[in-house]
Amino acid sequence: MERLGLSAVPAAVAQLTALTEVNLSHNHISELPDGPWLQKIQILDLNGNLFDNIPSRLVKYKGTLKEVYLMDAINVSPELACPGFASWRCKTVYQELVSSGVQVKVDWALCTAMAYPLG
Repeated sequence: MERLGLSAVPAAVAQLTALTEVNLSHNHISELPDGPWLQKIQILDLNGNLFDNIPSRLVKYKGTLKEVYLMDAINVSPELACPGFASWRCKTVYQELVSSGVQVKVDWALCTAMAYPLG
């Protein structure tokens, strides 16, 4: 489902129960729906999407996740009400996933920009 211009994970996909690897890279997704689709995911590619943070929903599935890709996926928005909190949350979710053995690839320059916007 790479480069399809999706703004959300398709409802039919969110209901699937046997997915182990999903590539949703380079779309316009900003939220991950809960559902059976995440229960067995081992590799999740979310590169190039529009998340405000590392999706905290992923922590729930840290037992099965092995790799999460979020390069160019954290949207640095000037409308963020509390950029320091956004960066803190980004790092907290990251640390929880990594401490469980999940490999998380994220663009830390963007997370840092949330905490210390140029300006």
